Formats: sequence, structure tokens, C-alpha cells
Amino acid sequence: MGLRTWFNRTLGGAHDERVVAGEYELRVHVLHAGTRSEGRIGRLYRRGVEVEGANVGHVVDAGSQQFVFRGDNRPHIWSVSGWAPVNKSAAGSID
Repeated sequence: MGLRTWFNRTLGGAHDERVVAGEYELRVHVLHAGTRSEGRIGRLYRRGVEVEGANVGHVVDAGSQQFVFRGDNRPHIWSVSGWAPVNKSAAGSID
């Protein structure tokens, strides 16, 4: 484990979240959790295979949940990139 990974896991407030909907699983790595600089990187998997976003705004409907591709650009450490859930109660949503 590299120094940056160790720091984020032990001191930097990073943690992971999961959202499962049908055959889809969203894995979100939360950076600097609980701070003003909290950022998120979401990766979406279908049956264990990573789903590539076709373009920014690409939506995948997983039945009970939708996921939107926010792009890979991270202009700020608090940016949300990759995939994010689409609903008002989910952290990092676009609604």
C-alpha cells in the first residue's frame, strides 16, 4: 500500500460506499469524508464488469435506481466524478 493510500485510509477520512440495484453495483470512493473538500469517485459494475460511461450525462436505468455518468474530469478535490446515483436522498447526486 502506497503512502497516499495509507494516509487516506487512516488519516485522510477516505472511505467507500456501495449502492446495489439489481445486477448493478455502484462503488463510490469518498475522499476527505466529512470535510468541505469531500469528493467522490464512482465506478459502476454490472455482473462484476465495469460499465464505461459513453459520455457525460449517460444514464443507466437499473430498475429501482438510476445512475448517471459525471465524467472523469476532477477540477477540484471536492468534485464528483465517474458514476453517481440519481435521487435526492443520495449523497453526491445531481438532483
